[in-house]
Amino acid sequence: MTAAGGRAEAPSPARGLAAQLDFILSPEAARALKHAATWRALVPRAGRRALFAEIWVIDGEGRAMALAPGPWPETIEGRAFGAAIGYRRRGQSRAIPGLTLERAEGAFVAGVKAGRFFTLSLSGAAPVVAEAARALAGECALFAAAGSLASLAAWRVLGIDVPRACAPPPLTYESELTTAARCLLEAQATLLRARIETLSAMLAALRLGAPHEAEPVHQTRVALRRLRATIAVFAPLGPPLLAEIGSELRAFGHVLGRAREWDVFETGIAHDLVRRFPADAAALHLAALAGAKRRAAYDGLDAWLAGEAARRLLVDLAVLPLLVHGEGGAALPRTLGAFASAALEKRARRVRRAAALAALEAEPLHRLRLDAKHLRYLGEMFAPCFSSRRSARFIRRLAALQDWLGALNDAAMTARLMHDIAHEGGDGGETGGEMGEESGAEIMARARGMALGFAAAVTPRAMSKAVRALERLQGLKPFWL
Repeated sequence: MTAAGGRAEAPSPARGLAAQLDFILSPEAARALKHAATWRALVPRAGRRALFAEIWVIDGEGRAMALAPGPWPETIEGRAFGAAIGYRRRGQSRAIPGLTLERAEGAFVAGVKAGRFFTLSLSGAAPVVAEAARALAGECALFAAAGSLASLAAWRVLGIDVPRACAPPPLTYESELTTAARCLLEAQATLLRARIETLSAMLAALRLGAPHEAEPVHQTRVALRRLRATIAVFAPLGPPLLAEIGSELRAFGHVLGRAREWDVFETGIAHDLVRRFPADAAALHLAALAGAKRRAAYDGLDAWLAGEAARRLLVDLAVLPLLVHGEGGAALPRTLGAFASAALEKRARRVRRAAALAALEAEPLHRLRLDAKHLRYLGEMFAPCFSSRRSARFIRRLAALQDWLGALNDAAMTARLMHDIAHEGGDGGETGGEMGEESGAEIMARARGMALGFAAAVTPRAMSKAVRALERLQGLKPFWL
């Protein structure tokens, strides 16, 4: 399903596209909405209450779809298996001119299953709709959707898949560049929401005692970074809110990053130490501590996803494609290829002009790694605009540089984690070792030393490989020139 039910009617040079966002609410969210201060501020002028209904059918090929009551389409041969009926009320906001709000609720039935649904629609100028939706998300959970709300409510509540019969009207595109920007933002936002759903399911399984899995956090983090890179490059095509959302996503990245750091450490150095020194008290103590830190990081991630910031994030993912309208972009190239060339060249300058890696301190080295990562994301995103052969070669060499810079970053991360542990205090009590009695502080100090030794051992080779990878990349002509 798409991230948002955006239906543009006509571009407005001053305020952007007219758009509509549709949301499904849980019964708890519907009750919270009625008492939310933001809703009371936005409450619409009284509108007429209208009855609506919908029938779900299975066609001859086993596909489900939603139909409005009326003559049975000649192309459909099947049987009805469900229906929804309810009331909707629509009105203009008293507080924000041009903002229309519509609430609907009703009941649906499908086979032996039945339930109630609650929906909310916001329409108006895209920035206005975005601001109102984000404000409401701070007080109640909104699930953004597109198409038939009653059928999507059935999917959300009952797990019944009832695709919409017809696609919504497309957004109005002013140029090739804004078309591409909207499509890319929607694709990246949809991917990130899917990753978050997978991550949430994994965290729910953890609460039931399932083992840790590192991949969902990693994939969510990659999707988040790709979206942030996409927002950054297209920010000139939208209002300040577009760049603001990109900045706010950084908070989610920090929470994910903490969990990812302990994932890498526990499954990497801590695991290797126990494998090589299975009877060493320091190795065992460090592995146990890493496991506890990892669980605490995951608990923090779980709490973040259950809070207001995560609710606003999900709404942000819905509104992103609606914010691109080309305002302020008169000086920008109007074709996607020219825009991509300028964006790639701007990002690539920092990578191509990097000083000798061995002379860089930790912070400049970290910035170079991020520059290489963002350049790779942009290169993969814009590669279809250029020669596939040249772009593939460039991205392969860039990926090699990124991998070795990542190994150097893992070593620096280990040093940082060990520094944090040393300053947190606590020695784990008294523990016996092979060489006699050791205090917990002595064991912890030895464990930190072992971890730092492992990290330092990989640094020379990683640095040598990174230097070679950078030289090979700098010797290659950029595919966008």
